[in-house]
Amino acid sequence: MKNFKKKRVNFFWRSFLYAFLVCVIAFGALTVFTTRQTQKEFDDINTNYMAELTTQIQQKFSSIVDLRLRTLDTIMERVPAEGFSEEGMEKFQEEAEVRGYTSLGFLRPDGSIEMIYGTPISAASPAEAVESLNTDGHVTVRGLNDEGEKVLLVGQKAEYPLEDGSESIALIVGVSTSYLSNTLYVYEENAAVYSHIIDPDGVFVVRNGEEFDHTFFDRMKSQYKTQSGGSVDEYIEGLKAAMASGEDYSMKIWRDGNPQSIYCSALKENPNWYLVMIMPSGILNSTINRMDRMRILLIVGCALVILITMFLIFRLYYRITVNQMTALEKARREAVHANQAKSQFLSSMSHDIRTPMNAIIGMTDIALKNMDDKKRLSDCLGKIRLSSKHLLGLINDVLDMSKIESGKMTLNVVPVSLRSTMDDIVNIMQPQVKAKEQFFDIFIQKILSENVQCDSVRLNQVLINLVSNAVKFTPEKGQIDIYMYQE
Repeated sequence: MKNFKKKRVNFFWRSFLYAFLVCVIAFGALTVFTTRQTQKEFDDINTNYMAELTTQIQQKFSSIVDLRLRTLDTIMERVPAEGFSEEGMEKFQEEAEVRGYTSLGFLRPDGSIEMIYGTPISAASPAEAVESLNTDGHVTVRGLNDEGEKVLLVGQKAEYPLEDGSESIALIVGVSTSYLSNTLYVYEENAAVYSHIIDPDGVFVVRNGEEFDHTFFDRMKSQYKTQSGGSVDEYIEGLKAAMASGEDYSMKIWRDGNPQSIYCSALKENPNWYLVMIMPSGILNSTINRMDRMRILLIVGCALVILITMFLIFRLYYRITVNQMTALEKARREAVHANQAKSQFLSSMSHDIRTPMNAIIGMTDIALKNMDDKKRLSDCLGKIRLSSKHLLGLINDVLDMSKIESGKMTLNVVPVSLRSTMDDIVNIMQPQVKAKEQFFDIFIQKILSENVQCDSVRLNQVLINLVSNAVKFTPEKGQIDIYMYQE
């Protein structure tokens, strides 16, 4: 007894130590996993947030361009190209003045602009302006005014006679980049989020935030660093490759020791322009680090609570082991008995279920072959209904699991007509008898009381089993007689 107690105590402490080590390893792995998963989720949320902001700015930019294009369509409707004269030129000037345009002009086939109203403007790349019109049906390109300031040129296809006798290819309006910047971006002092529109060379089309003259790529090289072993040039090449393929691109990079996320997406108005959004993530990272530390403390506290609880459980474990084994053995014997009862019951019921099922199938085939014979069809449906009712009674017995598990049979005594019962048996067995071309007769005599009290389902089972065995063991074209009388 002492040796048994010593072994039990040793087993207890070994189990507790093993459980302690498992908890330490599991909770340590959980801490590392949750920290990494949290950082991954943060990066995904950050990327989705920037993508949503980018979409909103793109929608604003699209609205500005679409508004200018619709306005140009309205102006061209009011000043048609047919019969265009000096009076038409004055109407153009009036329309531009009413709408507050700073510049309005005609785009020539060579990409130059003949001014109609306001500050002279020119395309930064005349060939690009013509190509944009031919490709997209409208113009959305960079331009310059006579003071060297950048403007956005928006134009709609238009053919008007020019002073030199040629025809214009588009009507152009100039939109200042300062207006675009104020409309697209919300300026705040010490704003953390910046957005820019650049071209494939990194040249700024529209700038937001800080003032700088060099390209966006030069700015990245001078102000940003990496902490993952790569170089800024690799990030730039990845960004250029994404821009060349028209795909969205995101990356994390560091400036002055603080992480920043950069998201790049193409503009539909000019696929060669890209909206770049920059957002620092250091603030959120510090918040996540605080949450991680708090989570670690909570995990350690939970681990201690669990270990103490496990210690108490182990103390009670041995006391309840014997009772559990006894209960398990009793449950095993009951389960074996229940399974045997189920198997025996289902085996005995399989034959009973198959007989009415065969009748249903046979009557269904006959009904399908006599769809035009309403009398025959009605007779078949009646027999199908009869067989289905009997089958339902059998199935209800099968589904009554309490009867199967107990191995007992419960009788449901109801009034039954013996004549109706025999008619039902004949109708159910008729397809099998006809299939074997057998002669089938029933002789009913000396019935003292046609209506009796019994379990109709059980009576049908007994009679169907007797008749089906007679059909089964009687050769084809044989004779089967049923004699029914009452003692």
